Amino acid sequence: MDVWTTDDPQAFLDRAGAHLAAEPVLTNVIAVVAERMTRGTYTWDEPWFATVEQDGAVVASGMHTAPNAYTGPGPDAVGALLAQALLGSGRTPLGVVGIRGPVAGFARTWATVTGGTARVTTDEGVHVLGTLASPTGVPGAARVAGPADEDLLAGWLLDFTTEAFADREPDPREVFVRRAATGVTERRFLLWEVDGAPVSLAGRSGPTHGVGRVGPVWTPPALRRRGYAAAATAAVTRALLDDGAEQVMLFTDLANPTSNGVYARLGYVQVGEAVEYTFDPTP
Repeated sequence: MDVWTTDDPQAFLDRAGAHLAAEPVLTNVIAVVAERMTRGTYTWDEPWFATVEQDGAVVASGMHTAPNAYTGPGPDAVGALLAQALLGSGRTPLGVVGIRGPVAGFARTWATVTGGTARVTTDEGVHVLGTLASPTGVPGAARVAGPADEDLLAGWLLDFTTEAFADREPDPREVFVRRAATGVTERRFLLWEVDGAPVSLAGRSGPTHGVGRVGPVWTPPALRRRGYAAAATAAVTRALLDDGAEQVMLFTDLANPTSNGVYARLGYVQVGEAVEYTFDPTP
């Protein structure tokens, strides 16, 4: 197997398009990031995209466009090949996220080559909607977030990241300000409101290759256990279906039984697993 790399997201999409379309759920993150880069709504200095190819066909893909690298689905051996290619480019990811088999090989190779330690920080479930079962009896209604909500969105996105990734230093607030602004432009954030006040947030991506993705979902701690997150998730799921999504997916932290139970009751079914590793370099 050979690895092809590029810093051009459009060139990557042109080369990997058939592979991404054939695995639209498990490659969704990579496809969405590349597409947003081509539209200019997601930026990262010197992005890195890669395909692993065998007999002229793409069998896996990966990227490094954020602190962590990312590996898509494919034979377990592709993880080591992606790690070798990324390390050979001189890059130093803070960790790697991806589908369980390939990402484990990536982490092992990184640790062997660098002498550092790769530790699992999050086990994630990959879930796909079966039949949507919207909750009943939850007060309030959903609306698409607009420009007037950008400051609230930036704060909530920062709070979500701080809670979900407690082991890492969050980005500066201005990063979340930009994310809020681009998300509003693309109508990617939905707010659940009660008596005119936002109480929960649900984000969305796509549809891309027929797949829409839900996330992030965030409710401030003081407003939890009232059904708001479930209602917001159901509303954004319905919006994706109305926009033509053939499948809707989301990721969950498998260590959080509360959120996993909420999504199961809404009709989401686990179809796979992803893992996040954090890299601890040699002191």
